[in-house]
Amino acid sequence: MAKINEPLYIVSVDDSQSRYGGMIMRLEMIGIVSRDEYHTYVDPNNRNYTQWRNVIEVARRKGVIINNTVAKDLQKNQVNADSVFTIECVCPREEIHQQLEKFWADQEAANRKFGNGIFSFDAPETL
Repeated sequence: MAKINEPLYIVSVDDSQSRYGGMIMRLEMIGIVSRDEYHTYVDPNNRNYTQWRNVIEVARRKGVIINNTVAKDLQKNQVNADSVFTIECVCPREEIHQQLEKFWADQEAANRKFGNGIFSFDAPETL
């Protein structure tokens, strides 16, 4: 399992039917830097639910950013629900959306100016 090297913003929490019976929650997340989409499944009957319970309750009403997650399947962008994560931020969703919009706009401006983080400068013809 690989560590996900960026904070994740919990975009939504949806209740759904488990393929094994019972109800589970699907959490949709987005990487703060990469903007990659991630998800995980949390089952109230599993032992890891104790660490997710409060986060889920809050994420239904507010914006929540978590960090230190581990991927269960990187090809599917699935977060391991057993990750021992930390909560980085809890605040109104609108505030997070505004901050992300500004951060991503700044990131795009820097990419346009400097080229996706790769700095290449033309050497002056004469010094």
